[in-house]
Amino acid sequence: MVHEVQEIVEPYGIETVALLAEANLESLQKLTKLQADTPVGLVGWDETCMDNMSRSVEGAGLDHLKFVPINVDDTPEEIHATLSRVSAVLGASVTAQKLRERVVIPENIQVIEEDRVLDQGGIEMLGGLLRNLPRPGQEAPESSGE
Repeated sequence: MVHEVQEIVEPYGIETVALLAEANLESLQKLTKLQADTPVGLVGWDETCMDNMSRSVEGAGLDHLKFVPINVDDTPEEIHATLSRVSAVLGASVTAQKLRERVVIPENIQVIEEDRVLDQGGIEMLGGLLRNLPRPGQEAPESSGE
């Protein structure tokens, strides 16, 4: 996705920087404790959101689970039908809250809130880039080509 953004903004002289978000350890531990083939609902706003979350969790080595998408904008009936097929749901705090507002989540379904944070290397890189931005009335620093 960063390449698509880069193609759009590069003609305007805007630099594109990709930052990675890390999963939080607590949610990963909860997912690790689930038995193999446990159906887990991935709560999101759209397919891209849910696909990214699935890839991220599987990339963390949690490929023993079966992920089922749950779109918070689906009808309450569609959401209930999906919830009847899962043992847990995973989503950001904001989407988990939206899900709770839309439907009553059965007590037997574990809700795992997964709020991602920028990794330390990404924060440091972004800080360095921001410190090197020209101030008003100042020339832009020469690019090192990195």
